[in-house]
Formats: sequence, structure tokens, C-alpha cells
Amino acid sequence: MEEGKAANFIVLNESSVYEAIRKRVNVLASVRNGDFLFRRRAPEYDIPLDL
Repeated sequence: MEEGKAANFIVLNESSVYEAIRKRVNVLASVRNGDFLFRRRAPEYDIPLDL
């Protein structure tokens, strides 16, 4: 990113693009032209899941 340039991106909760695609993760946030279109909290689990 550079100052003065459009900031368009999405935020994914995964370690890599490959894993995000493989696991089909939800988008946590979307930014267009520097403004948030939406934000979502990452899911939290009370019970440990052994996936």
C-alpha cells in the first residue's frame, strides 16, 4: 500500500492464501478505497474442536 493509492483488500483469518481457499474461510473484513464495507468478528468456540 502507498499513500494516495486506493486501498482495496479483504481480511481472512488464516495463515496463508492457500489455506484460506482450501478451508473456504469467511471474510472478516472488506475495505474499498480505504473505507470498511463491513467487519465481522472471528468465530470463538467455548469447546475445543479437534479438527
